[in-house]
This record gives sequence, structure tokens and C-alpha cells, in this order.
Amino acid sequence: RLLAVATLAISVWSSSNAAAQTTADSYREQVNANTVTIIGGSLTGTYLRLADDIARVINNGNEMRVLAIRGGPVTNTRDILYLRGIDMAIIRSDVFEILQNKPLFANLNARLNYVTPLHLEEFHLMASDPSIRSSADLEGKVVAFHNESYVSATLMLSRVGIKLKKAIKTTMFVGAEKTKSGEYDAVVRITGKPFQGVDRLLKINPKLRLLPIRYHNNLINSPYVPTEVAHEDYPRLLPEGEKIETVAVKAVLGVYNWKPGTDRHRRLVRFTNAFFSNYEKILRQAGRHKKWDTINIASRINGWQRFPPAAEWVKRWQAQRGKTGFDQARRLAAKFRAYVRSDPQLADKGLTDAETEKLFDEFMQWIKSRSSGTQQRAAQ
Repeated sequence: RLLAVATLAISVWSSSNAAAQTTADSYREQVNANTVTIIGGSLTGTYLRLADDIARVINNGNEMRVLAIRGGPVTNTRDILYLRGIDMAIIRSDVFEILQNKPLFANLNARLNYVTPLHLEEFHLMASDPSIRSSADLEGKVVAFHNESYVSATLMLSRVGIKLKKAIKTTMFVGAEKTKSGEYDAVVRITGKPFQGVDRLLKINPKLRLLPIRYHNNLINSPYVPTEVAHEDYPRLLPEGEKIETVAVKAVLGVYNWKPGTDRHRRLVRFTNAFFSNYEKILRQAGRHKKWDTINIASRINGWQRFPPAAEWVKRWQAQRGKTGFDQARRLAAKFRAYVRSDPQLADKGLTDAETEKLFDEFMQWIKSRSSGTQQRAAQ
């Protein structure tokens, strides 16, 4: 009898334990099913801020969850290809040129797609030596590069024919200290403006200032484009009213090109739909990075292939927007014709359809001129 009781107790315990394990396994599957990761950048840079902006809007319990992870522009490419659990990464669009001919990154443009273009990453050249007035004065100098800025910046400088005495990968803060002592001549950081940490830099070296990087013909048809930074971006590094030219490289939200039908592909499709469907919410959210103001999600990146589900979403969105715009224009034109017919002074003139169309075109030009004037006054 005692043996029977013991056997029953063990059986009940085993069944209970199995049920608990089944519940735990089911919950684990539920938590992981729709979770994706985005690897970003440093705490003082733009990448992690953008990834966090996306996560704050898209996260919806177990329906969709985005985990933002600290990373780096170049190592992010390695991680999206080889690190387990990484679904997406914010990377620079020059990565194909950087990693070409490296065996572990062969056929990279087929393995790596992008969901959306992101912002421009401006090149920031800083120095305190008055003899250094622009990037042209870096010839034969010792230059510090903030972390992974080293890779893109040295590639860009080599394209324009500037040969450094020494290129050192470090942090901008160490670079600021060494430029103060004269051991280094300049510091370069690539990140979306405005970057954080300016106050700390100037505390280390109060004489640091931003200097121009002039666009070169050798950069035409490259990933590097001309742009500028202004006093409004860096009040403590540039005098009031001053703007300087520099170059920039586009950042993208990259994904591994998973085979359709796989679970990783399914999760990325789910994220893609959630991202584009909630894009306007990202723009409206309080505290988001102002770089979102500069992003055109419909634009293309030369040399890159868009993730097919993202390309399909953008195509549908553009078609709908075009249809909406056409419908709005058609309704406006119909209302204008009705207005012409209802106005005695215009109706008495007996305008032909061609004259009405011409008057409508002039009306639209007037609207555009008023809109442009309002925008200019608002910017002043």
C-alpha cells in the first residue's frame, strides 16, 4: 500500500513538473516569436538614439518587440552576418567599399539588404593648431579618429589624395587631450550632427574648433556627399552666423537577406510592416532625434538592394500617395472650375476650357509662391 501511494505521488509530481515545463516552453516561445534586435552605435552617437526611437514606437508587448543594442558602424556589419541573434544593424553605406576583397565578406551586396535609408553622417574635423585651417592641411599630420570613424575617414582621405603621417584609432576625448599637448594635430569624428560630448571636449581642450572639409572631384560617384555644419549645430565650436562645408556618408538600416519561409525572414517582414506603418508616429514622438527630419524613407541607396518586403511596401505607399495626390488635384481643379462658373465677372467673359486651365495653372503657381514665402518667413 505504501509503495502504491509513493508511486502515485511521483506520478502526480512528474505530471505537474511536465505541465510546468510545457508552460515555460510555451511562454519562452511566445516572448521570442516576434522579438527582433537592432544593433546601433555608441552612447554619444546617433545610431543608438535612432534605434531607441524606433523601439519606443513599435514595441507592443509580444506582438512586436525591438531590442536596441550598442555597437559600431563597421563591426555592426560583421555582427549582422556572424553574431547570433542580430537581426538588423545601422551601418554606413560605404561598407561595401570598405570590406571589398575580404574573404569573410564576399558577395556582401547580395547578403546584405537595407530596410530604409537613414540620415547623413557628417565628418567632423577638429583642431586647435591655428596652422590647420581645413582638411587640405592634414597632409603629413598625425590625426586621431574617434573609434570606427577611422575606417570611413581614412578611406575618404585616401580618395582625395591626402597622406597622413599617422592615423590613430582612439576616442575623441583622448584626441582632444593629445591635440592640446601637440602630440596629435587633429581629431576626426563621423556621426550625425549634433553629436553629444562637445562640452567635455572643450573642457579638455578649450581651443578646439571645427574646420571645413572641402568636397573633391575624386568623391564624385562615391558614397561621400557634400554638406555643411553650422553655428546652430555647434554653438560652442563655430561663431554665430558661420557655416562650414564638410562631407557626409549615408547611414542605412541593414538586414541580412534571409531566405523567405524562414522564421528570421518572417520576423523581419513583421518588423518592416510595423516600421513603415508607424513611421509618422516616430516623427511625432516627443524627444526623438532631430535627424528624423532629414530622412527620406523612399529614397534609394546606390549599389544597395532594398529588402524585398520593404521595397514592396514603399512601392504600394508611393502608388497610394500618388493616387491620393492625383485625386486631390482633380478635386481642386473641379472646385476651381465651379468657382469660375459661379463668379459673374469670370462667367461673363465666357472663358474657354483652355483659358480656364491656364487660369488654374496661374492659380496653382500663386499658391506655391505664397507657400514658399510663408516657409521663408517662418525660417527667418
